[in-house]
Amino acid sequence: MKRAIVYILSILFLCFQSCYIQRYKEIKEQYATFSKELNKVRNKNTALKQARQLKMDSIALFNKKAESMRIATILGDSMVEAYTKQIREKLGQDIWSDSITKAAQTAAKTTYMSKEEKDVLYWLNLARMQPDLYAELYVDPYQQLYDNAQWKSDSDDVWGIDVYTTYINTCYLYMAQLEPLIALVPDLENYKSAECHAIESGKTGYVGHDRTNCTEHFSAECCDYGPSEGFEVIHDLILDTGVPSLGHRYACLGRYSSIGIAQKSHLTYRYNTVLDFD
Repeated sequence: MKRAIVYILSILFLCFQSCYIQRYKEIKEQYATFSKELNKVRNKNTALKQARQLKMDSIALFNKKAESMRIATILGDSMVEAYTKQIREKLGQDIWSDSITKAAQTAAKTTYMSKEEKDVLYWLNLARMQPDLYAELYVDPYQQLYDNAQWKSDSDDVWGIDVYTTYINTCYLYMAQLEPLIALVPDLENYKSAECHAIESGKTGYVGHDRTNCTEHFSAECCDYGPSEGFEVIHDLILDTGVPSLGHRYACLGRYSSIGIAQKSHLTYRYNTVLDFD
């Protein structure tokens, strides 16, 4: 009897042991499969993390570059304005003869033009009547500003300082050799044409010459965005930086006799000034 019990227990033990071994093998295989899948997931996540990090690094680099460009732009605008203003304040109006300054104020008695619009025409007429003096006083020092080492920065390659200096140099040479031109006089029809386009562009933030509801009345047109001061507007247009055709420069210093100048607020650039020539 005892021997039978021992036999039965031995059989049961062997069965349990066999079942345990089988179960161990199954668990081991499952764990191996799980580990394999886990490694796949981990490898996939690692690749995703690397890709995400690469993307984040690229975005950070772009943002850093964009920020440096933004700062350079803000700094550049303020430097240019401060520098040119310093020149004008230092020289004063005495550098221009009384006869020239008087002749340049062709809009003095024009009732439909604002003070700012008259100031734009005043500086345009000064540049037209004595282009060589204007070039010597304002264009040449502007070149020196760009040559200044403090102006240089890491964003030079982005903004193309060499390109800017090319526009400045060609402007100086062109104006230095240009024969004096007559002062432009205000014209109401030209003004209405310019005013309509300035209002229409300003409301929508549009940049360009296409019109939707405005009638054209001009032989040539210039549009400037940003500054409101007369000198800054004319200086922008005469330098014509970034415009290969130099259309604004040639229009401002072209053989026209009348003009309409309208300056209005702009949705994107604070102000826009439209000049319609005939």
